[in-house]
Amino acid sequence: MLSKVKKYIDKYNLIEDKESVVIGISGGADSVCLFLVLCELFGSDRLVAVHINHMIRDKAADEDEKYVVDLCNEQRVKVVTFKKDIQKMAIEEGLSTEEAGRKYRYECFEAVANEYGATKIAVAHHKNDVAETVLFNMIRGSELLGIAGIARVREKIIRPLLDVSRMEIESYLKDKKIKYQIDESNNTDEYSRNKIRHHILPEMIKINSNAIEHIDHVANAAREYVDYVEEIAERKYRSMAKWIDKDLYLSLNVLMEEPYLIKKILVYKAITRFCESAKDIKGIHVSDTISLIEKNVGKMVDLPEDTLVYRDYQYLIFKKSTVDKRDKIELDIVLDFEGDRELPYGLGNLKISKFSKPENYEFPKKLYTKAFDYDKIKNILHLRFVRDMDYIVINQEGNTKHMNRYFIDNKVPQLERRTKMVVADENQIVWVLGMRTGDNYKIDKNTCRIIELEYRNIKEIEDGAKYWGNDYWTWY
Repeated sequence: MLSKVKKYIDKYNLIEDKESVVIGISGGADSVCLFLVLCELFGSDRLVAVHINHMIRDKAADEDEKYVVDLCNEQRVKVVTFKKDIQKMAIEEGLSTEEAGRKYRYECFEAVANEYGATKIAVAHHKNDVAETVLFNMIRGSELLGIAGIARVREKIIRPLLDVSRMEIESYLKDKKIKYQIDESNNTDEYSRNKIRHHILPEMIKINSNAIEHIDHVANAAREYVDYVEEIAERKYRSMAKWIDKDLYLSLNVLMEEPYLIKKILVYKAITRFCESAKDIKGIHVSDTISLIEKNVGKMVDLPEDTLVYRDYQYLIFKKSTVDKRDKIELDIVLDFEGDRELPYGLGNLKISKFSKPENYEFPKKLYTKAFDYDKIKNILHLRFVRDMDYIVINQEGNTKHMNRYFIDNKVPQLERRTKMVVADENQIVWVLGMRTGDNYKIDKNTCRIIELEYRNIKEIEDGAKYWGNDYWTWY
């Protein structure tokens, strides 16, 4: 056992010289084996054990904790214990008990690693776990990554026992006369993995006694393909993905040139990194996102975690769907005043000046300051969002353009169109803030009176982030 595990650790550089290691130990056979092997190979002074009491099995859970503490004291290894009502946590966070337990365990491992300066976190997955994982992922329709089983390294997490079978673990503990704790929940068929462990794998072993070895071989072969393609895809992803504020932009030009396999990986990376989780991300989400490449500008797809992705002219853009709060905000300000006025919702400040046209009038040159012929305005001006019937006069001949068409022609993404502020004279647009003005309101030689509008707080628009009460909302 020692020779086999040491060879595996050295082959993949799982533990370097002088590195300290956190070991997750439940008290079961697998984690006890890992603990004892690492104690013998590296000595107790480089190890810190972590045990989590999930408070699920009442007295048995307390017995597991006592067993682990006693074992660690016997081996002179520092042990840190945690206690958490995992079933309560699962309900509060909308997770399964398994998911909640896994999440909390790794949070504890990471916290202890940071506290003690450990660079690796060792967990006790083995060959049988790989076989169960491969079968479980096949049953639920996984891609090749699922067939690759369990990664030997993931950031700080290492799995030194992946070249060892459950039978070898039990044999090792028996030879050393080491008793271990038994989790009765592993004997039930309540969980899908247990059904695979108790029923499917035994039947496969009846067909071929080396079934677990063969499944592990397939997983390792798949892992080689996955790792190679992953390396290529990661380099490509870094060259084509960029963050602007809190939004993720994926270059369409690069994406279009890639084969479908690489497209899938790149899009999956984008989705999971934007959502900060792979939970609930399915193949349909990836394929639907890829389909946007061939669709018209503005088309979008809803994703988990309140996320949407839409096709721009040059990018697939990932945003939080909570940005679309327009229907909940009534923005319609009557511009019947002069001087400065603070706008609602933290939108900034608008200054209105009205005066007779000077003989040598100099037109404002700032992007957010505009002047108009006051006598050409037929109604009271309003500052509001764009509406469906709005149009703008685009030349001196009086030709008009519907605002939706204007935005399309000027390559304004669909989501941004919904939140454009305009100064409107009924349905005629006088000014699209930050963009153009209506030609029919321009100052000419016959102008007598001028109205000048100056919008301030521009940096907040350019930064792209505002808070509306408790809701995050992106502002353009």
